[in-house]
Formats: sequence, structure tokens, C-alpha cells
Amino acid sequence: MRWPMRIRAPTSKRRSTSDKNPEADAPFFEALLARLDATDDEVVRSRVVSAIVAAQKPELAARARELTLDSRLKVIEAMAPLNVQLQQPETREAAWKYFTDHLDAIIARLPPGRSGGLPWQGNAFCDRAKADEVQRLFGPRIGKLEGGPRNLAGALESMRLCAARKDAQLESMKSFFKAGGAAAPAKKKP
Repeated sequence: MRWPMRIRAPTSKRRSTSDKNPEADAPFFEALLARLDATDDEVVRSRVVSAIVAAQKPELAARARELTLDSRLKVIEAMAPLNVQLQQPETREAAWKYFTDHLDAIIARLPPGRSGGLPWQGNAFCDRAKADEVQRLFGPRIGKLEGGPRNLAGALESMRLCAARKDAQLESMKSFFKAGGAAAPAKKKP
């Protein structure tokens, strides 16, 4: 993605806040935050928020997660840090910990219709233990969330089905890669 000059850091042509970019640093992160504070343009905000929440360096990723409850993000943008970080293997566990530690504050920040969908955050995981954790986490809260029971049931089903598919395919996957990634020849139809 090519960034307009007005939101690029002054000394770079292209930067991201990922670990893979040696230029991704706190001053660039600060520049993005300053740009976020200075604009109401929805397109610019969307791009700036996307860059901020993609941070993978631990200290920057933690600062990005903190924006979930920060008024600098509009309510509609509030879940962006966790949505993105839960999908990145490098930040998934830290994002989940933040989510579980701050769940009540997150529920309070979101409108009722959005907070009911929060159980789907657990869908970033594909294992039964996390599904059980989601169930315990939302159990005492779910009845108070608009659409919560249905969303919790759907998220748990999705997580458990994913875990079952993973378990069913694990041995064949291991064999496939052990064999050098060569697929078995397809059987010809008679």
C-alpha cells in the first residue's frame, strides 16, 4: 500500500510498524498517533489505525492494544487493535490476555449490539481448551449482552469444529510434510 505523503513519516518512503521492518520504531509510531489525533478524515484514519494496530514489536503492540480503551479511537474503531492482533501469531497470546483482563471495560465501551459479538474474538484459536476458556469467560456475562447467547454458541461451535478438523487432519499433514510435501498421486477414475 502506498501512503499519501501527508501521513508518511518524514524520513521514509514506506514504513510499517512490524518487526520485519528495522525502521519501525517508537518515533514512527508516535507520528502515526499524532496523525490520528489530527484528522477526522475517515480514509486517513482507517489507514493510520491499520498501521498502528499492525505493530508486532512487543512494546509497540502493547501500546496499540491500549488504544482499545482510549478515546482517541472512535467506538467503531475500538476493536481494531484486538481484531488484528488476535489474527497475528506473534501478538495473539498477548492480545488475548489483554482482552480477558479488560473484558468488562471493553463491554462498557462498546454499544450493546457490538458487545454481544465479543465471544467471536475467541475464534482466533483452534483448540478445545480455548473454547472452554471462552465459555468460562463469558458464562456469567453472556445473558446481559445483546445477542450474546447466540454469538457465544456460534463461536464455541466454530472453535470446536476447527479443533476437530485440526485433530482429524494432523497425522496426514505430518506425513505430507515428512514426505517432503509431495502429494500422493491422484487416483484416476475408471
